[in-house]
Amino acid sequence: MEAKTRVLLADPGEDFRKLLTETIGGEDDMDVCAAAADGLAALELIGSARPDVVLMELMLSGLDGLSILRRLPERAPSIIIVSGFCSSRIVTECSELGAYYFIPKPCDVSAILPHIRRAAGARPPARQTARALLPAGRPAEPSPASGAAARRESGLENIVTDVLRKAGIPAHVKGYHYIREAILLASGGMSMMSSVTKELYPAVAKKFGTTAPRVERAMRHAIELAWARGDAASTFQTLFGHNGADGRPTNSEFIAMIADRLALGVRDLNALLK
Repeated sequence: MEAKTRVLLADPGEDFRKLLTETIGGEDDMDVCAAAADGLAALELIGSARPDVVLMELMLSGLDGLSILRRLPERAPSIIIVSGFCSSRIVTECSELGAYYFIPKPCDVSAILPHIRRAAGARPPARQTARALLPAGRPAEPSPASGAAARRESGLENIVTDVLRKAGIPAHVKGYHYIREAILLASGGMSMMSSVTKELYPAVAKKFGTTAPRVERAMRHAIELAWARGDAASTFQTLFGHNGADGRPTNSEFIAMIADRLALGVRDLNALLK
């Protein structure tokens, strides 16, 4: 009897992991060998559970999906990204880091099965040969349900907008738009937060045709305005347990708190805003 394809699940959603486990377990040629809810556990299991294929969400706590792709060993399983955070830039980066395929959420779980089979058959002998490997002939775009991907990305933007509105960041000041863009960028790859001055500010500045120092100053001014009114302090206490009496957070702290919460679960943050 031929050995079953061993699949590792890495997703923060318990219900989604359960649904995937049941669906994959019902197949004769594959089985779930392990599952993780956070990035650090997922990276450890990739080494210890020896899966053939990994189904991974990008927005994982502890260690995000892009950081996991960067840390994979030379000989690694085929990685299929199944994520709600989807854009052309993110798909391209995942491909360059060796991901086999990108499936945007929401998706039909049963439609993932053929991709698992193809990924298992295409597992490379060494990680270098997996670079930029999306299915041949396909554009570096979220091929299935691109409309749904766009709606999902728009939903994330709406949630960030709601958080900033609730925090009292004035929408008419430049800092509002810079902070919003920075949160969205950081949510796509929390590793960017490790180099705010060298990576995050310049990335925001490039989009708006300005300079990194001006971005930093405008963000700081916007947060100061909201903090002086008390709206930001109240919102951070509600959403993040941050005590306003401790003082106004820095730009990077403000952005990281929101981006990190988004990584833990968009639906969870959305519920708190209601």
